[in-house]
Amino acid sequence: MEAPNTGLEQEVAAKTGLGGGIGCVNHLLCAVVGLCLGIGNLLTYWPLPVGIFHDLSMKTLQAEWEKGSLPAVVYTSVGAFVLNAVGVLLVPCLALASYKLRNSEGLTWYEKYCDVPAQRMGVILFYACSWGFMGHCLRFVVEWECEICDGVIGKYDWNPSFPTAKQLYSVMWWLHIIPAGFIAMLGPLQFTVKVRKWNNFQAHRWIGRFLLSWSIVHQASASYIVVVNLFLNRNVLFPTSWWASLVYALGFVPINIISWAAIIMGWRCARQQRIVEHAAWMYRLGSMWVMTIMTFRMNVLFFTTVFGPEWGAAIQIPCAGLIAIPTEIYIRYSGRFDWSKVGKSVPAREVADDLRCPFLGIAESAEHCPFSSSQPASSA
Repeated sequence: MEAPNTGLEQEVAAKTGLGGGIGCVNHLLCAVVGLCLGIGNLLTYWPLPVGIFHDLSMKTLQAEWEKGSLPAVVYTSVGAFVLNAVGVLLVPCLALASYKLRNSEGLTWYEKYCDVPAQRMGVILFYACSWGFMGHCLRFVVEWECEICDGVIGKYDWNPSFPTAKQLYSVMWWLHIIPAGFIAMLGPLQFTVKVRKWNNFQAHRWIGRFLLSWSIVHQASASYIVVVNLFLNRNVLFPTSWWASLVYALGFVPINIISWAAIIMGWRCARQQRIVEHAAWMYRLGSMWVMTIMTFRMNVLFFTTVFGPEWGAAIQIPCAGLIAIPTEIYIRYSGRFDWSKVGKSVPAREVADDLRCPFLGIAESAEHCPFSSSQPASSA
């Protein structure tokens, strides 16, 4: 009987993260980071009373603490802040562990890191935060609450020369929040390989058509809200600083432009079978979704703590939009997209389809994958 190849087993375990000390540490880190960021994100959906950022000064908090009557939102906000802070601080450790477990034979970032445990944790976190946001949208519908009209980010000081703008404002809110719920529910499925490839991409195509149709409604209403916020009203978050209100409103402009470009170009490229460009545009659109459900909700806690309630709320919007920069770097240099096929009509497929062993989940090679169709012929 042939002796087991323990060296190969150790190498496979190291690459898949399923064995060895570093693999155990990596999985533990993934669990801790995922739970911290996931629970921290969900806690931010606790309903906030109007004026909460200005009413709860440190003196007020101390007085309420001494009386034992702190509102529940204080506990949820502090809990979200602490959990998100712990999760963010552990990310460098998780990155180092992922580097140790990378597929050293991979030629691109994508081939090296697409199967590390942190990647799978990221997908689970994306689902949890997206479906949490879906519940957030559902709560607005059930309670029929227009948060941007008279809620925690409500508006006042409307320009009397444009009364119709105020009347249409709540309508645009519902045309924005209802599509957002559908996008949050189905969006993660488009970035899940098994769902995307099911039945020769049929589910992916039909879900994509549904999502892009709703995205047009979602983005059109967002454009109206952005323009009206810029010129015709003030936000209750900024009672003393007109400049902070302007920075807040301007922060949504590039986000709106990127989203429109991604919707239009993504649909156009799909219709022309330019799959590489279509996928790249959908990643850009997806980054705007991630900004809404994750980075935006994380930033507001840190920025208001550091810069105060007005300027913290103002500058966190453009800072959240900076997620477009790492997204573009990933699209261009990760190896996820085959840019040699740009401008060409190609069949839908995954970049690494022919690079992966379907049984071991590692890079396909004659040494590692006994089921490979590209086994070298034995010498005579």
